[in-house]
Amino acid sequence: MKNKILIFAFLIFSLLLPIHAQTGWSNPVTVSGLYWCTDPAISVDNNGILSAFWLKHIKLDVGYYSTVYFSQSSNGGLNWTAPISITPENTVDVYWETRSVTDSKNNIHVIYAKGLENKVLIYKKYEDATWTDDYVINVSLDANMRFDIDNTDNLFAAWTLGGTTYYSFCDTNINPIAWSVPKKIHPSEDYILEGLTLDKENNLHAVGAYGEVDSYKPYYYFYNKKIEQWSIFDEISNYQEKTLGCAVALSQNDSLYTNTAVGYSSFDNTDNSLYKNLIDSVWSTPVVTGSCNNDWNRKLFVDSKNIIHLFERNRSTEGIHSLNHIYGKGTSWQTETIHCDPDYYIPLFDVKRKVFNDYDEYYMLYCKSGTYSRINFQTKRISTGIENSENMPEPSLLYQNYPNPFNNTTEISYSINKSSIVKVSIFNTKGEFVQSLVNKKQNKGQHSIVFNAENLNSGIYYYQLEFDGVVKETKKMLFLK
Repeated sequence: MKNKILIFAFLIFSLLLPIHAQTGWSNPVTVSGLYWCTDPAISVDNNGILSAFWLKHIKLDVGYYSTVYFSQSSNGGLNWTAPISITPENTVDVYWETRSVTDSKNNIHVIYAKGLENKVLIYKKYEDATWTDDYVINVSLDANMRFDIDNTDNLFAAWTLGGTTYYSFCDTNINPIAWSVPKKIHPSEDYILEGLTLDKENNLHAVGAYGEVDSYKPYYYFYNKKIEQWSIFDEISNYQEKTLGCAVALSQNDSLYTNTAVGYSSFDNTDNSLYKNLIDSVWSTPVVTGSCNNDWNRKLFVDSKNIIHLFERNRSTEGIHSLNHIYGKGTSWQTETIHCDPDYYIPLFDVKRKVFNDYDEYYMLYCKSGTYSRINFQTKRISTGIENSENMPEPSLLYQNYPNPFNNTTEISYSINKSSIVKVSIFNTKGEFVQSLVNKKQNKGQHSIVFNAENLNSGIYYYQLEFDGVVKETKKMLFLK
């Protein structure tokens, strides 16, 4: 009987172990060999196949050369295939800054720079286990490459040259592959693009720097896909200090979030979180996240509960590097260390996210350098929202209605941070009460209501969130019959 109990207990423990193992970051797995390696990039396809890229550098008496290496994992990063080079093995070429994405057909797309003083931007595609020949997107660039793909498998690449950002598009559904003629983001001003995201309509939302090098200010840029033009260039906030490092992400409710580092060095700045709705041109008041790092290499994501997830490298005053995951909402933030080793530094990293029904998975690939270098991989599964969310109060938020403008009906969503008497009311432009949508007690969490305006005249209307007798927020919407 005792043995049966022990066996039963062991089975229960075995079943619970995989669940428990997902509550923290996985142990580091070395993907590369032990040599001088940099510039990691990672992507994941619809089947969960992970693809890792990095640069392998070989030192010679007269300098050094490099090659782009590639490896894959089909079991969530536990094991990786033997690395192979996707560039010629010679003693001439030097490569920089790999970037990678995967399309809806599970084809892999990668870009990288080739050359020393005169760099060339190269594109390659991995389809049916075969790499295409090099495609030259542009014959001149400095650095700071960005790469993404929209929901129609249209690629977007950006890079800096001479203090300004250039960009190009490529429709992967068309053969043979052809990239558009590179253009400046702005025809006459020098804007630096540092982070980008795409919305449901495949418009581009980007953040970056503008101004004198010693006094950069964070700016927001918008690319309208319908007219194929960058049409908005707005300063994000009226910061008095120099800003470095920007990242941007879009929530499911069409709110745009950005993270900006404000300060002059790695040790005297503060990271600020801001957000705004796509329809609204006003950014929220900056909120300090608790991070102190002005490094440009940072990644930002927003989950289904509008919890912000920031990934960045941090360097202490003692010179110790760590990879950090900062997450939170409003004024409540937490920081966890993904990896830290006092004997090594972490120059570069890449993060991708895969969204599932009730959880998100984050895949981290980073370079760990010391007397020799290696490429490491770690992953974490995060339940939808955030683990320990009961310890993190959520602010009350009123989201922009969708669609907007609308014809007859539109959905209004909001979240409340405690059980309250909730009122959602409609007003006209004169401030006159039009209709009550909600007037009852509701539990903490997200809620939505459909507003039917078929009996009203076309025009601008306002909707207001109030709970426990206190007005929290008011937004406007446009009704077009």
